[in-house]
Amino acid sequence: MKKKINRKNIINLLKLNFRISGFILKKGKLSKANLFFDKILLLLIKSLKRNPFVVINKAIKNVSPLFLLKNKKYGKRVIINPIFIVSSFTRISLGVKWIIEAAFRRTGNFYNNLFLEIVDAFNNKGAAKKKQKDLNLLVVENRNNVKFRW
Repeated sequence: MKKKINRKNIINLLKLNFRISGFILKKGKLSKANLFFDKILLLLIKSLKRNPFVVINKAIKNVSPLFLLKNKKYGKRVIINPIFIVSSFTRISLGVKWIIEAAFRRTGNFYNNLFLEIVDAFNNKGAAKKKQKDLNLLVVENRNNVKFRW
């Protein structure tokens, strides 16, 4: 039985496409970034034989953080406050940024690096997942500072 794709899902997929293309693009044309993203989608289809948007959504959800750390100064000391991220838009944006930054840090071709980083995030591995785990460790260490929130 095939899952019916409704209009809302298509709109969300298009928004995700433009968001990822916008993060890839630093200087240049958006059409070039969209073409680049389409090539990555084709590579995902060929290698994983799954719906590429499902793979990318799962990869982003695996990597997206639940908390942020904010530095607050009280007198002469600096306190690190963990703050829960309420907005799903912010979580997804940070997840996409982390995946793209990890692909930029790898050596070699960015096209292949982004593909490999998406696959690693889908499998709960890679540099972006490591960054999320490190952030969670810092949140656990500084959980006593939540009382300094206001």
